[in-house]
Amino acid sequence: MDGVNFKNISETDNDLLCNKITELEVLEVVGQCGSSKSHGPDGFNFFFIKKNWDIIGKEHYKKWLFRDQYLATK
Repeated sequence: MDGVNFKNISETDNDLLCNKITELEVLEVVGQCGSSKSHGPDGFNFFFIKKNWDIIGKEHYKKWLFRDQYLATK
């Protein structure tokens, strides 16, 4: 691979990409999703999730992000 220039990202961008995901970030993304769309095979569409976020949001937040592997801690 001599002579091939690989693109790099900055240290700052790398830090941003490696940060844990917050619940607020998940909520913002959920808000941008089409209400008639579903995130998975459970059949719950985003309209249901948006309307019931206060009840089910935290549970879905953990489920979507692989059981806290990528979650930010408070």
